[in-house]
Amino acid sequence: MAWQTNMDRLSEKNDKTAIGILMGVTAIFLFLVILAATDCRGSDQYWYLADVETLLQGGPPVTNNLFPAQVMLTGQEKPYFIHNILNLYLVLPAAWITGSFAGWVITNVLATLLTAALIAFLVARITDIYLAVWAYSVYLLLPLTLWLTAQPLAEATIAPFVALGMLAYERAGTKRRFWIVLAAAILGAFYCRSTYIIPLFLLPAAYLWQNRPVRKNTVVQAAALLAAAVAAAAGQPLLFPESLPISWSGLLNNAIPGVTDNMYNYFTLSPMAVQWDGLGGKFANNLLHHFYLPNISEQIFYAPFNLLAVLAAVLFFKRKSEVERRISQGLAVLLLLHFATIVVVQNQFRYLLVTIPPVLAGAVIVLHKAGWSPSKNTKRMLLVGSIVVLLILNLPLVWRLHQQGIEEKILRTTLVRMFEPIPQDESVMVEIHDNDYQLMGYVMKPRMTLFVRDAYSREQCRELRARSGVQWFIGKRNSPLLGHLAITGPPVIPELPAPYDQYAVFRL
Repeated sequence: MAWQTNMDRLSEKNDKTAIGILMGVTAIFLFLVILAATDCRGSDQYWYLADVETLLQGGPPVTNNLFPAQVMLTGQEKPYFIHNILNLYLVLPAAWITGSFAGWVITNVLATLLTAALIAFLVARITDIYLAVWAYSVYLLLPLTLWLTAQPLAEATIAPFVALGMLAYERAGTKRRFWIVLAAAILGAFYCRSTYIIPLFLLPAAYLWQNRPVRKNTVVQAAALLAAAVAAAAGQPLLFPESLPISWSGLLNNAIPGVTDNMYNYFTLSPMAVQWDGLGGKFANNLLHHFYLPNISEQIFYAPFNLLAVLAAVLFFKRKSEVERRISQGLAVLLLLHFATIVVVQNQFRYLLVTIPPVLAGAVIVLHKAGWSPSKNTKRMLLVGSIVVLLILNLPLVWRLHQQGIEEKILRTTLVRMFEPIPQDESVMVEIHDNDYQLMGYVMKPRMTLFVRDAYSREQCRELRARSGVQWFIGKRNSPLLGHLAITGPPVIPELPAPYDQYAVFRL
């Protein structure tokens, strides 16, 4: 078996120190995740958490979070999950046993360990055990990996599909079984994130390229891969219905600096034509954000990726074996896909993780090809040194997650108790507060919760109220929406805790 061959290579090297370091790093990683994952915190995390809870209860994939565009433009009353993706269902087995939050963390941990192992297998096939263990250790202890593994977010469970695809493509050549594994890996990634439709449709061309001279049987098999890609793309809306179908103009208009934000399509009531004059600024800003960050704290996520990517890019200019050539091809496709995603859609550091497997593997191969051959003791010292540096970088992040998880759990508990006067079968309109509204939607469950902004006109507010049937309003005590909704009576709940301390609850 192919996987056994990799294991044999590792066991033939049989360096007890390297194996001991591998086990020690795994233990450190698990300890840091346990310390960090006290409870849910953040923004999108609450959507992922709530959606798994809904599935655990046997409910359909619909959310209680409702947005103006869904009400006014599509007439939705109970929209599908904001992120209706395969990842939610991968979490269910663990969540059935431990609950939604722990289920997410356990699944992320298993996915991250699998990704690290797949990277190590790929590296071990070309380099040596120390570089394989170094790659394994770096992936586990990168601040970005730890940050995303310890929270209910999707990226950690996408990364194994990417790593498996890289390993399968490296082995593929003319071996049909590895093409099947590669197709399955890309399909899994596509059902987790729709941007992987690009490698899904590149797969038939790659098959023809790697199986030359092209024969009739080769064309038939490539056509089968193309048919499978078409079927997968056509079946996605049926398997994972969208919360709000977004047009190309909506995608391009999303997150234009100074014009729109990343939730533009959900809050707009008058979709704009493509803002061509703003796209250049958007593309440049998103690309610049990758290398020059106004928020310096994000460098802890971007800098390691950029360093590894620059190092991995050297592989494109090296003389390569056939195996290394395939790795560089996969790396090129995934890097281009990453930068296309951040430029056209938006740049969030979460997106980095899914491209780290090929970038890290490529960087390690470049180090190996450079011909640098330090002694075994030097390799051990460098390996341990890397682990220590990453551990030091991770400690503030772990403490931040630890504290915020505790604080937001207390806040949620307080809000749930305060909102008890609102019947669970009545709907609520909530004026959004920065990026904290996902938490509000979570504590409101199962009440339908319509999020609005204070920029809406009197007519828009009244039509939103009429169409959605909301019976309560939660917003700032001096909000212009109070007048738009003709609220004159005193608040039912006059004060809420921070960060909603300017808010009150009104009966409509």
